[in-house]
Amino acid sequence: MIDDNSKEKVFYESDGRMYKRESFTKRIPRKTFITGRFRGKFHADIVKNLKNNADFFHFKIYSAEVEILKKSKEEEKVTNAENKIKIEASQMPEEVFFYERKGDEKIYYDIKFEERVFHNFKFISKLQQNEGEEAFGTIEADFYGYLVDFLEEERYRKIYKKINLVKCEDCIPTDEKTGNVERQKGRFREEYFCKEKDKTYWGEWIEIPVSPPGTETSADTIKRPKEWISENVSPCLRDLFLSALVVLLSLIFGFTPTFIIGVIWLLYVVYKCYLHWFKYLFYFLGLLFLFGLIYSILNTDWGKKQDPYIPHIKKEAANRPKLVKVINLINPDSSSEDVLIVREMTWSGYNGERYQGKFIISKSDLDASRNFKNSLRPISYESILYSIEKHDTNRIKDIYHMFESIRESRNLNDKLFAEMVVSFVQSMPYYVVLEESCNPEQYPGQMIKSLIQQNPGRCAPNNKFGITTPLEFLATGQGDCDSRTLLSHTILKHFGFDTAILSSDIYQHSILGVNLPYKGQVYEDGSSRYALWETTDKGFKPGVIPSEVRNLNYWRISIK
Repeated sequence: MIDDNSKEKVFYESDGRMYKRESFTKRIPRKTFITGRFRGKFHADIVKNLKNNADFFHFKIYSAEVEILKKSKEEEKVTNAENKIKIEASQMPEEVFFYERKGDEKIYYDIKFEERVFHNFKFISKLQQNEGEEAFGTIEADFYGYLVDFLEEERYRKIYKKINLVKCEDCIPTDEKTGNVERQKGRFREEYFCKEKDKTYWGEWIEIPVSPPGTETSADTIKRPKEWISENVSPCLRDLFLSALVVLLSLIFGFTPTFIIGVIWLLYVVYKCYLHWFKYLFYFLGLLFLFGLIYSILNTDWGKKQDPYIPHIKKEAANRPKLVKVINLINPDSSSEDVLIVREMTWSGYNGERYQGKFIISKSDLDASRNFKNSLRPISYESILYSIEKHDTNRIKDIYHMFESIRESRNLNDKLFAEMVVSFVQSMPYYVVLEESCNPEQYPGQMIKSLIQQNPGRCAPNNKFGITTPLEFLATGQGDCDSRTLLSHTILKHFGFDTAILSSDIYQHSILGVNLPYKGQVYEDGSSRYALWETTDKGFKPGVIPSEVRNLNYWRISIK
């Protein structure tokens, strides 16, 4: 029940709408289906055969009653539908009595049924009496029908206030919001202010019936004001269509910023217009995010730095260059002797193909390369790499000849040739190259200790700047990450490839970049796109680098 005093009170919705409450009574029809047995007394004329109903030209039931056998809220199917008959009102008595048996007692009711059906019509021949052309007897049938009653429910409706737009030249909308807003099915009207009269104007109330919980209010029951701007398209539907169109066009033309804006707009429209209850889930997720943020802040070690990368080298993958022979040569222009170091290599490519080649290095070139490196001043890491590469590039011509012979004999394209060169470098055993001794206890940092301990017997001490030159690497087979990238870069650059050496102070690591159409991890500097290549282990193909060093913000190009 609604309190009568509340009818005149004014209430406010959460969005500022004003309304009154008015109670009303709603009648809800209910059907009760009755199954029973009909029994009546009849008078008929011209009786020929009692077994044939068509023999009666006319009969009249002058008294009848129905015993109620079953009551149900669910409609049942009437059997023997082909035999059902409808008794005309003129054939029925003025009053039919309905009763129920309770023990030996009959309880009668005064009931008016809808759509009465008598089927399985049957005359009782034993009780038939004929007098000339007249007959008197008993008629029986099955009865089915339903009665209607009404359930009355007390409900209330909200009566919303409508804004009456003042139509005159001196009446203009105010710039200040009054807070009173009319909203209905996505539309709204704000209160208008008349400048001339210095007051606001409101219209008549709009009635919106409110159904009880569990039912829905039909849109047809809402009385819409004549002043609505659009009768067909609501703002919610319009915004939904426009936001979806922005997302679709952004996908077609590849505009990422507008796609993000469109998705945010679309989610906002769906949330605002169709998923009001969803805000509680957003509240929960927001609180969960807040707690996670506070937890991460409290448990973050702000003094911790990114750990340097320690290569995980497969011991069985090593393929140390084989020393074939050493040739002593006498220089006719000098009394000193030179030595030629001949090395032979056999390695396999990424698809299992086998490569084999031989190259020669003169000891004089090797000494010159080492002496040049030792003479450099540590201006910058980039200047050291550039100077070494420029000095050695014309002193390893025999390795160029070996690779050129393999390319011509195998008819390799650019990608296969680059893979052949880098797999050659990767097949060389990994050595820890240090400026000082190979005693791990001499170094305070954990990285060098771990490298020495993980690579027992593979340490090259007393190398300035902690790097071996391309000639040193080819002659001794001893090289770490930057020694390998420097050699790969020098060889590929000689053959016209666009390559780069990338360095990271955070990871303390070096990788190769090759401007070839490989998929995977790439680094772009604005003019070139370099596929990244890890050279310390043959397990890494172009475009694949260890997960520990994939943050490209920590990388820079040292040589290109």
